[in-house]
Amino acid sequence: MAKLLRDCLRLFVAVGAAALLGLLPHVGHAQMFSWSLSADQSASQFNNTDAPPATGLDSQGNFWYVYSDCSGHPHWHTCKGTSMDNLVEQYSFDTSAFARPNGDDEYWISSMWIDPDTQTWWAVAHVEFDYDKWGYNTGWKDHFRRIVLTSSTNHGQTWTLGGDIITPNPAAVISATTYPNDTFYFGDGDLHLYIDSAHGYFYLYYMTKWLVKSTAAQSGNENIMVARAPISGKMAAGTWTKWSGGSWSQPGLGGAESAVTVGDTFAVTWNPYLGQYLAIDNLAPGCFYTCPDLSAQVWTQDWWGGAQIFAQTSGANAISWYNWTADCASTLSSMTTSNCFRLYSAQNDYNSVATKYMWVTLANTTYAPPLNNSHYYRIVDNSSGLALSVSGGSSASGAQVVQAAPGTGYEQQWSFSYQGNGYYLIFNRKSGLALDVAAPVLARGSNIIQSTLNSSASNQQWALEPTENGFTKLYNRKTRVIGLGAAAPMIYDEYFGAHDQEFTFVQM
Repeated sequence: MAKLLRDCLRLFVAVGAAALLGLLPHVGHAQMFSWSLSADQSASQFNNTDAPPATGLDSQGNFWYVYSDCSGHPHWHTCKGTSMDNLVEQYSFDTSAFARPNGDDEYWISSMWIDPDTQTWWAVAHVEFDYDKWGYNTGWKDHFRRIVLTSSTNHGQTWTLGGDIITPNPAAVISATTYPNDTFYFGDGDLHLYIDSAHGYFYLYYMTKWLVKSTAAQSGNENIMVARAPISGKMAAGTWTKWSGGSWSQPGLGGAESAVTVGDTFAVTWNPYLGQYLAIDNLAPGCFYTCPDLSAQVWTQDWWGGAQIFAQTSGANAISWYNWTADCASTLSSMTTSNCFRLYSAQNDYNSVATKYMWVTLANTTYAPPLNNSHYYRIVDNSSGLALSVSGGSSASGAQVVQAAPGTGYEQQWSFSYQGNGYYLIFNRKSGLALDVAAPVLARGSNIIQSTLNSSASNQQWALEPTENGFTKLYNRKTRVIGLGAAAPMIYDEYFGAHDQEFTFVQM
């Protein structure tokens, strides 16, 4: 995370399986895959980024991007646009307004979640404090870290400090009594947040290590740890538990923790093309990791014969301290990617290494789509027992998708055309039109419609992902989910596991 001059919604449909279809596999379908990397692309407008940015879509469909710099007390810059390519800064917040309980606390924002009900921005931040605690004048590395919660109710113009949510173990007062020898525990920081809407959890990956007091040199490995909290708890202190000893058994505040892998930073995304969670680590050998189930945290290192994928710091194929992904279709989400995505890399322009991105293209030839394009399916709501149907049986583009009593009409039957990138196009049998989200603004509450096919439009692309209760959600590539509106239309919404967002496929 922010090292002071370091080395200075998704649109979901939860879908239950019909008897003829069977449960879709919960385990990912790609254990081995290949990849290619493009030449570097400049992203110099983010050169002073000193932590992975916080991003999110608000209820009006606006894309927000918030990043920290390293200018004395870090400033948090809030930008708005329709993609990563046209962001315009709106506000700058000076973190000197935050409390400094240790006298020298510094704060860097690094990931946020926009509450779909209140539109409050909840963000996690990396904090550094107690610089030169041991008096050896070893520079910026000699400090401690913790993770705090912050919030904003005015689109990032101002932020309110909410208190600690992740602190180190041991949690005793930092002193020579706590650390009597020549090493000390650096603390918890350098974080990445993954919002697992399919299963209702936030996952917070962070780095820890021990340092030598007299030199600030590293003692042992840098390790990636993880804590999680239910989304329903809105990131509050006391809702977080750390991964420790193979289970979620320790409190976020001062609890013991176990490494999920060796690493410095760990950028996690769901990749429907692989059917796995995909992580990118910037520490040598700099590689991909995959995991089928975040509740178990079993990560597999995917690299060929020990060969390094990403170089370190600068040059071709190099990645820096802070890395994040953006799906190639919309660039609006780092939570979900596909067979191609952007990999951004920044380090606050340290050593004149500019911020950039490269295109990552994956290849997986073994995947067999679970839904057969030669069949039609009725999609039945788990709450109402009603089926997704085109209103009035219309064949017009723009007609709304609603719920109706299950029947044999073609307006209730849908086919799934796999696009080879982890996503499907979904067509109504009667009209031949594609399932879509009403444009132009993909805001919460927008109608789900059928419309003329535009295969390049990400709002017509849908992917499968299993939920923890045995269902499978089908979510839109532009993020967030189908739910039940007041008059039984299908609408664009946030997924919280509500029964009106869970469906069953019935093969016709």
